[in-house]
Amino acid sequence: MNPDQWEIIWRVTSTILPVLAGLSGVLIGAHISDRNQKKRWIIDHKQDEYKTLLTALSEAFNTTVMWVGPGIVRGPDQERMISSAESQLSVAIRDRIFIVAEVYRLRLSERWSEARTVYERTWDLHQFCSAFAKIYLDIQNSANHVIDEQRRTVA
Repeated sequence: MNPDQWEIIWRVTSTILPVLAGLSGVLIGAHISDRNQKKRWIIDHKQDEYKTLLTALSEAFNTTVMWVGPGIVRGPDQERMISSAESQLSVAIRDRIFIVAEVYRLRLSERWSEARTVYERTWDLHQFCSAFAKIYLDIQNSANHVIDEQRRTVA
């Protein structure tokens, strides 16, 4: 190759290389940003699912304590409230997408059903409150663990 050809190659290379390097940097940065944004999106949805689950559990517990017990007279409205609270909890347990593994691991449906059954058999409010508190705390601990773990991976 003659010197003129080397000069042309040098000029083309020195012009194209910075453009390619800049484009590569933009693409890599976009990929990293997109990956982190997706992780944050998943964390946000997990938080929402945990919140929905805790709210439904609390509502079912409060409704049970208020309207289920010895000597409590209920009418059709109260029966509907109890049924609605239990139904909402059941849906909240079954319809989780992002925390489904944690929900199954904690056996929430079985534990709540057992707590309700024991309460309706014994009317031991202290035992029912204790069972509720254990379930509630297990959900909170699971939420904190999963969310903290994912935040560390995003940071």
